[in-house]
Amino acid sequence: MQPAALRGRLLKAVTLWCALVGVAAHEAVTSCFQALHGAVAGACSAVRQTTASIRNSLADRLQSWAAVVASDSQSNDASSSYRRISSGSDRHDGRSPRGVGSAVSSRSSRRQPPGFFKQFYWVMTRALLMRTRQPVLVLIEYMIFALTGSFLGMMSDRGRGSIGSYVGNVVYSLVALGMLATVSGLSMFGTDRQVYYREAAAGLNKLAYFWALDAWGHAGMLLRSSVYLIMYYTFSQPRAVVWQMYFVTCAIYYSCTGMAYLLSQVMSPSAAQLTAAVTALINALMASKFATSGVMGFLNTISYARWGLEGYVIAEANRLTGVWLLARCADLAAFHYDVTRFWYAIKVLFYIGFGTRLAACLGLLTLHRDKTL
Repeated sequence: MQPAALRGRLLKAVTLWCALVGVAAHEAVTSCFQALHGAVAGACSAVRQTTASIRNSLADRLQSWAAVVASDSQSNDASSSYRRISSGSDRHDGRSPRGVGSAVSSRSSRRQPPGFFKQFYWVMTRALLMRTRQPVLVLIEYMIFALTGSFLGMMSDRGRGSIGSYVGNVVYSLVALGMLATVSGLSMFGTDRQVYYREAAAGLNKLAYFWALDAWGHAGMLLRSSVYLIMYYTFSQPRAVVWQMYFVTCAIYYSCTGMAYLLSQVMSPSAAQLTAAVTALINALMASKFATSGVMGFLNTISYARWGLEGYVIAEANRLTGVWLLARCADLAAFHYDVTRFWYAIKVLFYIGFGTRLAACLGLLTLHRDKTL
């Protein structure tokens, strides 16, 4: 057999073998994709069924709570009717409504409103249920946090500058993070005021309502801070350790949401949004001036941006090496910062957030009392 004919037969054999292998590979990949599609579809169906069952159970519990509150409201109405009867027509007729009073008092004794912890659990469960009914809105909120962190990270010097240039980049981040946290925190108490007024008039525990929604907001604080910081840290590539920056970001978010709760109690929703944006901007401007005396010094002391900036700068300065270590002392002295006060800055931020929450809780208890009676 000639070499040319042998090569032709070998080429045909190799081509046929490759075709067979290709067909087998195609069938294998197709079967794998079909199996993967079936598994994903089954998982999605299981997740939907689980979510539906959880939602139905939460809805049943909320309905039972509403029934308890409604029954308590009816008993209060019956008690008020009894007082009107006892002070009005029955007194003139000389009859004593003792039978009616005993029935009302017995119903009131049986229909006591739930305690603090049970209402705390119900309010938090309702907040979770309401968030599960708004998946598109939740996705948009997290996309805004992610895009903001990405753009600010790309605008930074990516860890190649000095402490002075790093301060300028962090100020932009403080403005953006403060606005995002403050505006998102306004919706916690400012959107359902009419519902709150009706429920408070029916016997809702105001303290349980406030602290349940505040506890639910902590989950959003942790998730939104992580989404923002992941994108910012990826694009900016700072020298600071990621967990230190995460602590500072969470502390800033906590203090800003506390201010948002306070603004939502003392202002209308439209005015509170404008005030929140202006407050975040003014705090960042005061932090960049490094004032230590007078009225500006006092305002700078209670500013979230001042302590957030110090936390970020200390986290960055602790990772400097080589020639940058020599210039670190002079830069920190100019800004009146100390590398040993990282946790002190974190504590002050949490103090600001907790203090503003106490003020917001006091406003919830004392303001608009005529609408909750």
